[in-house]
Amino acid sequence: MDTPDEIRLCDQAEQETPQGDVRLCDPAPEEGQGDIVLCDDQIDCDKAEPFRVIEVGGKHYLAGGVPPYLFLGTNTGCAGSVVRVWSPSEPLDEGPAPCPTQLYFMDACHTCLIYAVPDNYPGGLTLTGPDAPAVGNNYAASGGAAPYVYSISCGSIEPDTGVVTDLSGCCGSGAVKVTDSCLFSATISVRFPAGTWVLQHTDCAPYSDDGNGGCVEPWLGCGTNIAATCITGGSKEVHHWKHAVGCLNDYCQLISGDNWLGKQCSGQLPCRTVDISRCHCLWKIDYYSWECP
Repeated sequence: MDTPDEIRLCDQAEQETPQGDVRLCDPAPEEGQGDIVLCDDQIDCDKAEPFRVIEVGGKHYLAGGVPPYLFLGTNTGCAGSVVRVWSPSEPLDEGPAPCPTQLYFMDACHTCLIYAVPDNYPGGLTLTGPDAPAVGNNYAASGGAAPYVYSISCGSIEPDTGVVTDLSGCCGSGAVKVTDSCLFSATISVRFPAGTWVLQHTDCAPYSDDGNGGCVEPWLGCGTNIAATCITGGSKEVHHWKHAVGCLNDYCQLISGDNWLGKQCSGQLPCRTVDISRCHCLWKIDYYSWECP
């Protein structure tokens, strides 16, 4: 039959009407509820059973609360508009869904219920490929739910295969992204062919901070300076170490108690406290970003 502009659900005979604006009686709508109107003289929410999901024969159904149950949509949130009335005899799922899905419902007492449909989504979507793309490079996705769609923030990439086809005019930092059929995504930060490293800020170790936003090199004029560079996509860190062997008071002050212990580049020298008289000290980190010239 034709969908009416409004459904009045105080009359049980009209509860089968599937769509339209839903009114549950005549009082004015509560703020934020749109066209859902409660029939206060017929509903006692305090005496209602909890609005919940029950399992019967391996299937799941709505129960409790105060019918009618209003379906607000899929992945919409509790503020969604009413899609239709959901019958207590209608199962919430007929088997695992291919993608993570949440169904949103509201009963006549404005109690929101969220049902997560069991799904077969494998998770673990990842994207691999170079962090400095060139034409012809290939990016590959794994995990998640195929098929995948590839995109790049500048230039062109084959959406189905992940092959970069054009980088004309691309500079600075960007990203390559893959989206699976369930709309989950994974991203790689990249730096395009043209660009320059621009210093953003510097962190000083507690024992080298001069208190005025600068770093003081420990054992100035003594020992060996070591610079270790870490580059990932459009970000670069330069870690400055001091090997203080042979210097007066050649130890790392306060090293064992601060968070600089974990800030070394992968594979580089850690701060050593076992032999404090012969110590490599990380005293400054410079942070750069790859930007257009």
